[in-house]
Amino acid sequence: MKPLRITQSMISNNFMNNLNSINQQMEKTQYQLGSGQLYRLPEDGPTETVKAMVYSSTLTQVNKYIDNIREARIWLDNSDAALNEVNNVMQRINELFVEANTDTLGIKERQAIAKEINELTQHISSVANTSVAGRSIFAGTKTEVTPSQQDPVTGEWRWLGNSNPINVEFDANVTVQINTIGQKLFATPVGASGKDLMNFLQDMTAKLEKGERVAGNTELGQFMDVLLQERAAIGGRVNRVDFTENRLQDFEISVKDLLSKTANADMAEVYTQMSMQQNIYRAALSAGSKIIQPSLVDFLR
Repeated sequence: MKPLRITQSMISNNFMNNLNSINQQMEKTQYQLGSGQLYRLPEDGPTETVKAMVYSSTLTQVNKYIDNIREARIWLDNSDAALNEVNNVMQRINELFVEANTDTLGIKERQAIAKEINELTQHISSVANTSVAGRSIFAGTKTEVTPSQQDPVTGEWRWLGNSNPINVEFDANVTVQINTIGQKLFATPVGASGKDLMNFLQDMTAKLEKGERVAGNTELGQFMDVLLQERAAIGGRVNRVDFTENRLQDFEISVKDLLSKTANADMAEVYTQMSMQQNIYRAALSAGSKIIQPSLVDFLR
C-alpha cells in the first residue's frame, strides 16, 4: 500500500477548516459576551431552552400575582384608613349624643349640636365615596358610581352601590376579596329605628334642630360594632396578603436564580474562554504562516 501523499492543497484546506472552527467558537463566545445569554438558538441547548421557557412563564405568572397583591394592598389600606376615620367621627357623634341628652342644655345648644352632627354626617358620606384611581372602593362592583348621595328635595340618603365582592387572584386558583362592602356599613338598617347609618343620623339631627333630647348612643354603638367587625375582617385579609407576598417574593428569587443558571452565561468563564480562543487563533495564524509553503503563483506575482 502506497503512503498517502500530503499535498500543499490538503495542508491549506485542513488549516482553513481548523481556522473556521476557531472562528465559529469565537463568534459564539462574542454573542455570549454581548447578550449575556448562553444559547443563541434553541438547537444549541434544547433541554436548557425548554427549562428556560418554563421558568420565564412561571416568573411572568408570579409577577402578575405580586402586582395583584400590590393593588389589593392599596385597596385594603385605603379602606382601613377610611373606616378608621369613620370610627373617629362616630366617636365624636357619640360624645355629642351624650351631651345633647342632658337636662342642662337648651334649644339653641341642641341646635348647635345638630349643626355639628350634620357636618359630621356629610363627612361620613364623603369618606363612603372614597375612590382609588377613579374607582369607588365601597360601591361593590359598581366602582364607577358615587355610592352615597343625599336627595336634594327630601334630604333622604340613598346608596347606589351594590354588595358584590371584588376578588383578585393571588395564586393558582386562590382569590382574595379586596373591597369592603359599603352597603353593609352605610346603607343597612341596624337597631330599633330600622334606619341605616346615614338616615339614622339625619333623624337625630332633625330632632336636635327642634330642641328635642335624643338617646341614640345605643343604636350608634350597634353601627360602630358593625364597623369594627369589618375592620377586623380587613386586618385578616391584610395579614393574608402579607404572608402571600412574602412567599411569592421568595419563590420569585428562586425562579430567577434557576432561570439565570439555565439561560445566562457565566461571564467570568466567557471572558476566560474568549482570551484563550484569541490566543489559539493568533497561534494558529502564526503556525499557518510557517506551515503553508509559498506556491509557484506566489513567485510569479
